[in-house]
Amino acid sequence: MHAYILIGGSKEEISQKAKSLSSGKIIPFEVKKIDQARQLKKLTSVTLDTTTILITGLDEASIDAQNAILKTLEEPGSEIVYMLWVSRIARLLPTVISRCQIVKLSDPHRTGNTLKIDAFLIGGLGKRFIEIENYKKREDAIDFVCDLIIVLREKMYGSTDKAVWAAKLKSANDTYQYLHLNANVMLALSALCINL
Repeated sequence: MHAYILIGGSKEEISQKAKSLSSGKIIPFEVKKIDQARQLKKLTSVTLDTTTILITGLDEASIDAQNAILKTLEEPGSEIVYMLWVSRIARLLPTVISRCQIVKLSDPHRTGNTLKIDAFLIGGLGKRFIEIENYKKREDAIDFVCDLIIVLREKMYGSTDKAVWAAKLKSANDTYQYLHLNANVMLALSALCINL
C-alpha cells in the first residue's frame, strides 16, 4: 500500500506512525487548494529517493483539490508513500478514501463511536431505528455512516465470512453516496437499517 489515511492522533503519534510505515525522509505538505495539489504533483514527479509525503488539510480542501490529489494517488512514484492526516474522514471524497488504507490513531471520540457502531450492528432493527434518530442533521449522518464504513471494513478483513460483511459494507457505502447526493437523511438511514 502506498497511501494511508491517518485519522485523529497528535503530531507525535503522526510522526511515529509515519516512521513506522515508511523509510526515508518525511515531507509535510498542506493541501487545501487546487494550486497546492498541483505543486505536490510537481514535487512528486522529481522526487527520486524514498520519500513519505504527509498531506495535511485535505479534509478542509475543495473538491477540485481532492480530485487533483486523487490523480496523484492513482499515479504514484515507486518510492513515494502518501499519508493523509485528517480529523474527519467523512469530508474526503469516497474515491480518495477508496485508494488508501485507513489507520485510526488515538481519538477518544472515535473510540466511543466504534462502541456505538458495534452496538448498532448487534442490535435488532428496532434498536437501529432508535439510534438513527440521533443523526437527523446531514453532517452528523455522514460522520456516523463514515464511522460505520470503517468498522465494517475492519470486520470484513478480520472475518472468514467476507461476503456477508462485504454486502453490509456496500449498503453503508451506498448510503454514504446517497447522503452526499442530498438524499433525505432519515430515508437513507432507514434503508441502511433494513439492509444491514
